[in-house]
Amino acid sequence: MSTITSNDLRNGAVFMMEGEPWIVLKFDHNKTGRGGATNKIKAKNIRSGAITERGFSPTEKFDAADLTKESCQYLYSDEDLAYFMSNSTFEQYEMPLTIVSSDLIYFKEGDKVIVVFLDGKPINIEVPPAVILTVEYTENAVKGNTSSGASKKAKMETGVEINVPLFINIGDKLKINTQTNTYTERIK
Repeated sequence: MSTITSNDLRNGAVFMMEGEPWIVLKFDHNKTGRGGATNKIKAKNIRSGAITERGFSPTEKFDAADLTKESCQYLYSDEDLAYFMSNSTFEQYEMPLTIVSSDLIYFKEGDKVIVVFLDGKPINIEVPPAVILTVEYTENAVKGNTSSGASKKAKMETGVEINVPLFINIGDKLKINTQTNTYTERIK
């Protein structure tokens, strides 16, 4: 198994720590005046969903996780599990909603999803940096409420809610940044 240093732990990197696979949610390199540099990370345990924040020296080493990825179709979710089907072998996989529910808000049933596997078991899904979704519901704009940067709530077809400009209407297709959960642009 290859090793990586804490300098390689950028956002989205997967590494092994204390025998468990972790994915980096946020990376921050801190250099103080006379002191040494430290890398602070916020990471999520892929198996349990636990989140931790820790600091590491730049030379600290970790084992790289041996991951594989496969294109799958998101089938559906029930109270506890989300179900996916391989696009090549048609094999079906299930994952606990406690792990993938925060990522599934950007997908509809039938959408293609990249499923991440560790040791042959599905452990997570990969969310693209941006998705295109249709506005399911939003209020009409109110005249006079446009002094600067006015926005309103919009509920997308997957159920996710975001702030959008006042000119957005029901049925509009929007590009959404999945890392910040924000409106990017209207697609014509």
